Amino acid sequence: MLHTKNNRMAQRGMMMAVLTIGLLFTGTSQATVVFDHEYYAITLERVEKALAEGAEKKDIKLAGASLTGLGWLQLYGNGSASAALAKRLNEIVFKAYNGTDKIDTIYMSHTSEAYFEMSNLNRFQASNPPFTCSPEYAKITRERINKALAEGAGPDDFRLAEGSLCALGWMDMFGNDSKSLEKAKSLMHAASKAWPGAKEVYMLQTHEAYAEMINLGRFKHGECGELKP
Repeated sequence: MLHTKNNRMAQRGMMMAVLTIGLLFTGTSQATVVFDHEYYAITLERVEKALAEGAEKKDIKLAGASLTGLGWLQLYGNGSASAALAKRLNEIVFKAYNGTDKIDTIYMSHTSEAYFEMSNLNRFQASNPPFTCSPEYAKITRERINKALAEGAGPDDFRLAEGSLCALGWMDMFGNDSKSLEKAKSLMHAASKAWPGAKEVYMLQTHEAYAEMINLGRFKHGECGELKP
């Protein structure tokens, strides 16, 4: 049993090392995040799969959900308090959408996957204290989440909070330079092609995240460090 566990840990370590090297060559010159957490490696793997030729809708959706989960991990960690807060936001969104057309077209078919990732981050190794490469954008994202959690919040608040979390995960993984922008545009184009209709989830929901991602250059990006309350 212990031997098997050690083998898994060794394989995971090798995967994270390979993914880090891959990011340095294929991602962005701002690859300042150290991939010392398994969820970063998993998210990067999912993003690359979504960008690969032949990617399916499920790949693009999972990449977006994982980026959102990564943003949440960076803001709140993956302890019990983080899971409880994610569950609370999920319940607020579900309650607001239940009984409307959004429950199927947006929540059940798409964003519920992000909330699953956010609420179940504790299945991965314990995280370090919350950290970010952009305290400015992290603060904005947290403010948007607080607004989404507040009484009277609606679809616009939920969409912006979710989109900002996704973009925060993107920024702390890929930076916000020109290479990051081009990579984000590639994922955006893949999503718009997968859901081209005016009443499909791209136009109704996920375009917000991509708009945030391709406009991250207006925020300051610096050395990654612990995120202060």
